[in-house]
Amino acid sequence: MKRIFKVLSLALATLAFATTSIPTFAVEFSNGVVNAPIDAGIQPRTSVGVQHFKVSGQPLYLNVDNSAHPNSVAANDTVIIWNYTSGSDQKWNLWYGGSGGYYFRHSLNLNLAMNINHAQNKCTLFNPVNNMTQGKSDSDIYMNGSKLQLSAWGYQLTNSILQPGYACYWTSNGTDYLSLPG
Repeated sequence: MKRIFKVLSLALATLAFATTSIPTFAVEFSNGVVNAPIDAGIQPRTSVGVQHFKVSGQPLYLNVDNSAHPNSVAANDTVIIWNYTSGSDQKWNLWYGGSGGYYFRHSLNLNLAMNINHAQNKCTLFNPVNNMTQGKSDSDIYMNGSKLQLSAWGYQLTNSILQPGYACYWTSNGTDYLSLPG
């Protein structure tokens, strides 16, 4: 009986060791933005710092329409594409969102992050904490290849018209955005 107990104990210990030592592999951009499905079991960092997002193949960047109040941002400001600026309008701080993705918080006001406004699926700024519709996060985002995708909704960010000043929307087919070191 003792021998069977020892064999079972050894088998259980070996199994426990094997399951905890198996590495979790995830693709990650060199700047730290997670590039993997939301259910990949990744342990993201708390923050990956400031990022700029450039429209692939274009001289346009994700920006915020704050023309009514320059050098600041407010809730419900629209995310747009714009030519490169040296200011903070195009700087996004990525913080772990709690659901596996990140909150893309704006550098001018870290209380506001990219959000889906369900009335038009427009990308606006809103406080991401407890920001939910039908029990799903409206602000939790991850990188799916080079596309920004809402974790809970499966929508990807796209631009309405490929010209400066046009709004970004969440759709099933997104635009490629390259994350550039901030």
